[in-house]
Amino acid sequence: MKTQYSIHENDINFGADRVLFIEGTNRSFDIECLRVLFEGVEKPPKLAPLSASFSLSSVAQALKSYTPQCFFVLDRDYHDDEFIDRVWNDFPNGCIPRLLYWRKKEIENYFLDPDLLMLSPIMNERNRDEIENTITKYANMYLFMFVANRVIVEIRERLKKKWIDIYKNRDDFKDIETTKRQLCNNPQLVNHCKLHQELIDPLWIQKQIEVNLSLFTGDGEKVEWGKGKWLELMPGHEILMGVISECCSIPSCSPDDFKNRLNSIITQIIKHTDRLPDDFRFLRDFFGKEATR
Repeated sequence: MKTQYSIHENDINFGADRVLFIEGTNRSFDIECLRVLFEGVEKPPKLAPLSASFSLSSVAQALKSYTPQCFFVLDRDYHDDEFIDRVWNDFPNGCIPRLLYWRKKEIENYFLDPDLLMLSPIMNERNRDEIENTITKYANMYLFMFVANRVIVEIRERLKKKWIDIYKNRDDFKDIETTKRQLCNNPQLVNHCKLHQELIDPLWIQKQIEVNLSLFTGDGEKVEWGKGKWLELMPGHEILMGVISECCSIPSCSPDDFKNRLNSIITQIIKHTDRLPDDFRFLRDFFGKEATR
């Protein structure tokens, strides 16, 4: 039998009119948010998860030639403001057609907003100041680990290799000095500094730690409301999970119970379509209008 190498459009879009590819899995937070967001849209896009990849934008670039019905929304990662603005302003005909990056680090960051969280009856048992303080509390708990991880990703980009995992234990990063020690004494980093002295060295690593801390905090030593870009650029998932757990008094429960509580809160919030972030409303309006064409 002759092997078939060609790809048919229906192999990619699953027979749906339109497919919106997003990062994550079928059980991810992204999928649940967008599923609720598109409720009521006449012909909502089929949501298709793309597992984490080093270059999901390359996947989007490759698929664009097969079908005009595939769209993509990916995490912002480390793109700068100018690039992100251009992607949204030019969508769907930008430098990579039909591709968007969230304006914030990831979709969870949009919910690090006391006013938005209080749209859920479950959350509005707490007052606004309590929720605001809880958000900054968890952001500061993860601050230095996120600084370290941002430097690691910058190094990956410089070397074009994903050869070192990001850190996951926030307790190893208490302040800027422990962060510098953790990175500069990392055996993998030490070895690569020797191999690629023209690209990375310990002094550059320490400088980037300071640069990224300043970026997050606005030249401070901790995050505060109205200062720095931590709300946009720090990973929001861990912060939001901590906030939900504490504000809803969920000290310990099964992962499924927590996920159900989280989904209830998000559903209650997204139902308020007139109060949603601009990026959410843009997506809902875009696919609503596209259905009528």
